[in-house]
Amino acid sequence: MTTFTFTPETSHKLLQDLNNGHTVKLAKANGSAVILRDGIDIDEFGDNIYRMTIQPAQGEPIVKRVPMNATDMFHFLMFEKFTQYEITNN
Repeated sequence: MTTFTFTPETSHKLLQDLNNGHTVKLAKANGSAVILRDGIDIDEFGDNIYRMTIQPAQGEPIVKRVPMNATDMFHFLMFEKFTQYEITNN
């Protein structure tokens, strides 16, 4: 299985996809995933808000649609290893 590491280059592509209205699923080797979408909102500093869901390999999401700005989202994802970058219709 091919893996990739979330880097500044990946973050640029992710922001483009999210700002174009796509939902992005970042899958892990164990079957879990991080699902990100545009929150269609801005915070008090004028930053775009995105929504993050953490989906375990089995069962219901343990974190649903948590709001965060791009900086916090990138700090959370930076240098994590994923097996798949998928644009979904969810």
